[in-house]
Amino acid sequence: MKEKNTKKENKIKQIWNTKRGKALIKLGGWLLFFLLLGSCVAVLGNNNKDFQKTEHQNEKKNDERIMYKDLKSMLEDLQKENIRYEYTITNFITTEKINFHGERIDQIETGYRESKIGIIKYKIVEGKTYQIFVDSEEEIDNLFNPEDMTNLNLENLLEKLNNMNKNEILHDTKREIIYQNEDEVITIKTTTKEITEIKINKEEKEYLLQYEKIEKE
Repeated sequence: MKEKNTKKENKIKQIWNTKRGKALIKLGGWLLFFLLLGSCVAVLGNNNKDFQKTEHQNEKKNDERIMYKDLKSMLEDLQKENIRYEYTITNFITTEKINFHGERIDQIETGYRESKIGIIKYKIVEGKTYQIFVDSEEEIDNLFNPEDMTNLNLENLLEKLNNMNKNEILHDTKREIIYQNEDEVITIKTTTKEITEIKINKEEKEYLLQYEKIEKE
């Protein structure tokens, strides 16, 4: 083995001692250098392309960030736009449920209230509530009890929310905003432009308010 290595070393020395041999060895060295240099440039080029691609993707994600309309505007729209709605009031103590389902078009509400005492058809115009019969209608003031009316009134909801702890959960183009304090938990579900559901949980009652916008034809 040592003899073979010695012979190889002697052969390299013999080649190096000739002008042609030196030239060939130097040429081989330069070729190896350029091959290594080309490999480094290719690797750096690919890395730069990957970096630029990642940067472009990040910029695209930033440009496509989902923007939500502010909650105050959504609540204001909910009070003036044409909507279908369903309210379910659950009393945890008595297990009684009261259901309201109807629609508001051009600020006139019509709907039905269902409870253990039966079904009432109603209409609300300019703040006045009427019970509708087959051939007549009569103004009433007991469609909602005072406690329920307070929780169904959206005008004062924003002020209440400002004094509660807030947690927001995003699901692509939908979000869930949870407000809570010691007395109640309010969960509001929205799309990017409108409120679809408000749920108010108290110790004795739950108010589930669901909304669907009526598009103008």
